[in-house]
Amino acid sequence: MSQIACNLCFNVPFLFSDLLFSSRRKPTSVDLPTSDIDLSPHLSLKFPYFPHGLAQKMYIITGNVCVVFAGREDEIKEFLQEIKQRCAYFDDEMPVERISQFMDEYPFGKKFSESALFLLHAANRDAKIHFSCFNVPKETYQVQPNSFEFSRSEWNIFDSPVLGQVYTAASGVERYLNLVKQLPLLQTTAKKGTFDYALQANGVIAAQLLTLEKVALYTVNHLWGGGFEVGFFDGEKFEKLTNIAYLVCHSQFDKTGDVGIPRPRALMFYRYIGEFLHITAIEILDGTVDIHLDVVKFTSRMDQLDVRPFLVPPVDADRAQKPVEIGLSFKTNMLAIGYSFVTADNAIFNPAFFKYGPQVFAEFTQGDKLEIYIHPGYIAEVRAGAKQAFPRL
Repeated sequence: MSQIACNLCFNVPFLFSDLLFSSRRKPTSVDLPTSDIDLSPHLSLKFPYFPHGLAQKMYIITGNVCVVFAGREDEIKEFLQEIKQRCAYFDDEMPVERISQFMDEYPFGKKFSESALFLLHAANRDAKIHFSCFNVPKETYQVQPNSFEFSRSEWNIFDSPVLGQVYTAASGVERYLNLVKQLPLLQTTAKKGTFDYALQANGVIAAQLLTLEKVALYTVNHLWGGGFEVGFFDGEKFEKLTNIAYLVCHSQFDKTGDVGIPRPRALMFYRYIGEFLHITAIEILDGTVDIHLDVVKFTSRMDQLDVRPFLVPPVDADRAQKPVEIGLSFKTNMLAIGYSFVTADNAIFNPAFFKYGPQVFAEFTQGDKLEIYIHPGYIAEVRAGAKQAFPRL
């Protein structure tokens, strides 16, 4: 069970997929990057499936073809094998006519009846990028904002003022779109229809989902989540969002609606080495806060951290292939930050923002410390938004 989506973002499409695979076999423990405890005693028992492991469900087939999957592992693997063989004759650009022919010829009714996919093809023509979309199943269902009903057997389409037209499928549809529906307009100078705007919007939704998974099992209790991949076309080729830190911060409302300086509670750093996704998951148990005019600095020593590495292979990875061993240290100025602000009645306000540049920074030195820098203006904006939302919670 999964969640996959294509957020069209006003003609700058981004692909989105979770990492969790499920099985009918009950695991001895459930360990995920968002939590430092075994989640198995806390999961819902209303489904006949259990979280089984993490694997990548997003594949860059050639430089101009990217696809996301949900469903049965064996069906996904067989489809991947065949489309990779078909695309092997093309180094970087697969003609859209060949993709269309392959999609028409593939026996989805026999070999893909319990799965879903969304394939995105990009082509540079006349100094413009043209995208072609292929979805399986082919049937679609338009979600109305008022009734907000969904189809379990089709691709659901929802028109969002933040993400544009959203295509989504699999078990996470309802909760994914519920969050999309509540997204506030982005506070950004980037314009809709630009890459910067689309990057920020998708970073925000990923940060919110990871935060809600951390504090409320929002995704995992419905057998999706575990982490998220974000894919996009950079003008020349498809890429996955890498060298990014997803930060979860927490605070509680006081009686006036103020949340103070939210403290970091968890950080997940994503990077791809070859075909493998390496996640450095850090639980932040304690630390210091230094407030300056131009920066708020959070510092935690190693004895105030719980650091766990996760290796996420592609679903069709060669099990005999050994991934490159890497150190856990990192530094990045790309942060997607989600917040959980909790009221006395345990209502949660979940804002988020995405920033890339010198005004945000995270550095972890293995064996030493974790340092996080955030411009105080960003924190002030989040506090003001929380105070404004407080009476409605």
